[in-house]
Amino acid sequence: MTGGVVCLALVIAAFVAARAAAAGEKPDEYRVKAAFIVNFARFVEWPNEAFADAGSPIIVGVVGDDPFDGALGKALSGRTAHGRSLVCRRVKVGPEMRACHLLFISASERKRLKQLLGMLRETSVLTIGEVGEFTESGGIINFLVADNRVGFEVNVGAAEEARLKISSRVLRLAREVTGRGGGDPR
Repeated sequence: MTGGVVCLALVIAAFVAARAAAAGEKPDEYRVKAAFIVNFARFVEWPNEAFADAGSPIIVGVVGDDPFDGALGKALSGRTAHGRSLVCRRVKVGPEMRACHLLFISASERKRLKQLLGMLRETSVLTIGEVGEFTESGGIINFLVADNRVGFEVNVGAAEEARLKISSRVLRLAREVTGRGGGDPR
C-alpha cells in the first residue's frame, strides 16, 4: 500500500475505533460501513449541478430496511466533506432517491435492484450496496465481508456515467475495480 492509502485506511479504522470506544463497544460491521460511507463522501467529487447551491449539504440516503441501527446518522453527525455538511435521510423508493448524493440500497431491496438503479439513470448519485450482484447490475460501490473484514468493490464505468470522480485513494483500497458490468441500467 502507498502512504496515502495507508493513511486513509488508518483514518477509517481510527474513526470507527474512537466512536466505538466512546460508546464502550466494539466496532461492528455497520459501524465500519458507516465510516466507509463518510470517507466515500470525502473522496468522491460530484458535478456542481448535483447541488442546488454552494451551501447545499451532501445527502446520504438509505432506501429499504435500515441495517445501520443509527450508526450511519451518528457517523455523519457534525461531519463535512468538500465544505458541505453531511446529512442522513431515510428515503422511499421513488423521486426522493434522486435527491441523494450517496444512496445506500439495502439488501432488502435485492429483488428490485435493477429497477432502483434504473430509476437513478442520468443522475449523479453514488449508489452503495451490499449484495453480490450490485456492481454487475450497475451499482457503483458494493460492500463485501470476508473473514470478518469489511471491504468493497467499485464499478468505475457506472461512476463515470454518473459523472462522479472517485479518488485513486478509494480505488486503491477497493478489493476489486471493474468497468461497466453487463446488464448495467445506468
